[in-house]
Amino acid sequence: SMLAGSTDLAMHSLKDLPVNIREEFRLGAILKRHSFLDAIIFRNSLYSKLGLVKGEVLDAQKLKSLGKLRIATSSLRRKCLLENLHSNIDVVPIRGNVDTRLQKLEDLNLDAIILAEASLNRLSIENVHAHKLDYKWFIPCAGQGALTIELPASSRFSQFIEKLNCDQTNLHVSIERNILRALGGDCNMPFGCLVATCERDPTKTLGQVLVMTPSGKECRVNHTVLTAELKDGQQFASILLDKLRDVNVNSLLEELKVKIRL
Repeated sequence: SMLAGSTDLAMHSLKDLPVNIREEFRLGAILKRHSFLDAIIFRNSLYSKLGLVKGEVLDAQKLKSLGKLRIATSSLRRKCLLENLHSNIDVVPIRGNVDTRLQKLEDLNLDAIILAEASLNRLSIENVHAHKLDYKWFIPCAGQGALTIELPASSRFSQFIEKLNCDQTNLHVSIERNILRALGGDCNMPFGCLVATCERDPTKTLGQVLVMTPSGKECRVNHTVLTAELKDGQQFASILLDKLRDVNVNSLLEELKVKIRL
């Protein structure tokens, strides 16, 4: 549509946009990031039996303690994280927009579904039993929570769209997408990557990368730098990739049949 000249721009969730875009297009702006977290939403009739505290962030051990659960997700990353946690978790596929998935949660008698928290926030959905998942365990996918505006490379609107760009978000998600690109992955691979300012100490920025296989293997690395020193994301990305190499990520990439090697 943009190539044909009938559309001037396209708005995307960055996490769903391939890391390699066609040369005819460019990302005109990346907007300020919303929540990068994943959220788990429980079925109404089940929730009161779980004994959870409203607002409680669920880590791996807490979710594991809830016992047998049937959880729906369309993401291979989320599926691997859940299945690697415990055999008591049965993961089933689900499709449709947010409202459709929330309706299926009840209609199909699922125990829970997992969505990006940003989707709930943007749609002002509050009447559900949602809990954030701890990002130190449930590392999100590259670009999660960020919106981007794509333009034809020679768009006459570039100078106006660029004013909407958030420099900090752009830096963080560019590092995430560069790492994903270096790993030969895309949004359909079981990879997670997050670069974000530390919650308790904004003078520091945390980077985390996760590579998994459906067989249960995984590599995790993290690195923290002073926020003031994070001017060029390439060095930060290189450090994280070096750490992945040190923990033998290439064996996982081989199992995933990814041709690239670090």
